[in-house]
Amino acid sequence: MKKIFQVKVFVFFGNRYLILRKARDDNAAHLKGWEVPGGKIKSGEDPVKAALREVREETQLDVRIIHELEFFEVKTEDLFRHTHVFLAQSPSDNVVISDEHSEYRWITPRQVDDLPQVLYREVFKKYLRKAEEFREQTLTEFLQSKD
Repeated sequence: MKKIFQVKVFVFFGNRYLILRKARDDNAAHLKGWEVPGGKIKSGEDPVKAALREVREETQLDVRIIHELEFFEVKTEDLFRHTHVFLAQSPSDNVVISDEHSEYRWITPRQVDDLPQVLYREVFKKYLRKAEEFREQTLTEFLQSKD
């Protein structure tokens, strides 16, 4: 059974999140689909370091990991996929995309439904909700600590 260890990173700047449009993919159904930065974890690599590396390789952004939104595993007959999903903050919205992608956009969560070809749209929206909930909770806790 093939095992894949990967990261996905929801990068935010202000109130917007970064999405990238795939320029190429082995899976034709994913070609030109919108996704977040991410990729495979190298053997022995820490997932957080992999997330930082993947974002840097795909966008030239040096982000700060804020929170792990989720870790999940999906097992099929011939594949076992381990995925870490992170929330990261970017100090800039100045993106330089790699040749893996053809386009980028900074979007608000409300704009997801307006975009064609968002890969795994419902899962994507789930993580945007989790990201927003975490950010709101963190801000509320911070403001309450100031009282």
